[in-house]
Amino acid sequence: ILCAVARHGSNQGAAKELRISNATVSRAIAALEEELGHGLTKTVEGKLNVSDRALELVSKIEPHLDAIEKAMEGSEP
Repeated sequence: ILCAVARHGSNQGAAKELRISNATVSRAIAALEEELGHGLTKTVEGKLNVSDRALELVSKIEPHLDAIEKAMEGSEP
């Protein structure tokens, strides 16, 4: 979910991509922030800003997600 938020720059864009509600995206990000002990996003004047820490995390996670997606494409009948 964090990767989708970073890609779209909004919870709404992430929700649309993932076909889940905005509330689900918000709750997931809040839970991840709680788990990590620091903020990942911040809303300023109605615009969502993704933190540098979040972008760093995304840069480490996305290659693995891409590899999983590619592997799953190869296993479809």
